[in-house]
Amino acid sequence: MITRCYVICEGQSEEKFINEILGSYFYNSNVYLTPLIIPTSKGHKGGGLAYDRVVDFIVKKLKQDSKAFMTTMFDYYGLDNRFLKEKQCNKNIYEHVEKIQEEFDKIIKQQCD
Repeated sequence: MITRCYVICEGQSEEKFINEILGSYFYNSNVYLTPLIIPTSKGHKGGGLAYDRVVDFIVKKLKQDSKAFMTTMFDYYGLDNRFLKEKQCNKNIYEHVEKIQEEFDKIIKQQCD
């Protein structure tokens, strides 16, 4: 059985990386990756990610296809300030990113209920 996983990404570079590098690796493990670029404005995709637009996009996709898995691939340095609610209080960037991910996950789950 193949597992489907949407990878919500920022732009064409991430989409290409998923299709050309990650896709074949995961496909060999029966995981089919589908990159989805978040529209930034009418007719345009990629670039700066507004927090509300990202949340709305993910929630809509999860409601359309609740059996698929979903992950994200965003550049930390370009995140909207709303992603970064928690100020970096420690020097460990990995802990900071983990806290951002946990908060983002919590918001998505609340919106999907």
